Amino acid sequence: MPQPGVTSYLGPWIHVSYGNVTKYMRSTSVHPKQKELVPSVKAKSITRTIGRTMKKESDATSDARLAIGKKSHKIHIRARGNMDGCCEGKNAWDDAMRTLIPRILDTNVIKWEGHEPESLNKLRVALNKKFEYMENELSTRGFKNVVKKWFKTKRNKLKARFLAGRIECLMNIEPTHWEKLKVYWNKLETEKKAKQMSNARSKVKNLANVGHTSKARMKAQLVSFYVQMYVVIIICLCNLYYFCMIVVD
Repeated sequence: MPQPGVTSYLGPWIHVSYGNVTKYMRSTSVHPKQKELVPSVKAKSITRTIGRTMKKESDATSDARLAIGKKSHKIHIRARGNMDGCCEGKNAWDDAMRTLIPRILDTNVIKWEGHEPESLNKLRVALNKKFEYMENELSTRGFKNVVKKWFKTKRNKLKARFLAGRIECLMNIEPTHWEKLKVYWNKLETEKKAKQMSNARSKVKNLANVGHTSKARMKAQLVSFYVQMYVVIIICLCNLYYFCMIVVD
């Protein structure tokens, strides 16, 4: 028979026995004796590991395609000429954009019309050499959208870095471009516009998050979930075994 005050831990539940009375209560922590059963899983570490694995697989696929005379990567283009953001080759496309755009285009140009046509054409030719467009060709509007999206994301990161007091220029950014960006961010018109946009965003209750999670992070979340389920099952089986041993005794 269970002794009074015997407590066993069933993952998120605590099984407490007081003589013939049994209670199950919620537990917000893990028993110290069972900490060794719970692996320390860090989502960021899993994301980085999966990202490196995907990068190696992408490089191997690229080498195999180059060996048979094809372009290094293939990417799916939708019927309207826009790139499919969930297709194979998206990570390679992002890597190419991070490498090519700072080298070819002026990162301090705010509006699309401010970029030189020759530079835009040079960027597109460089992308066409690396990628094979599947099913459809990348349209002019599709090319414009992906470049503008990259600039928006990159400038947001650079501005956050600048506002945090880190004013040194990054290695992949031209110093003259960086100085022009700092002057632009210090303007009163820019600050006023940023406050207006911030107020507008604060009024939005339901933000869309489709496509905000990378493939590596999604895989890391799945791995972390299955590991946690595995730990819970092991703990339940251990407690069931201990309970049966107590009953038999």
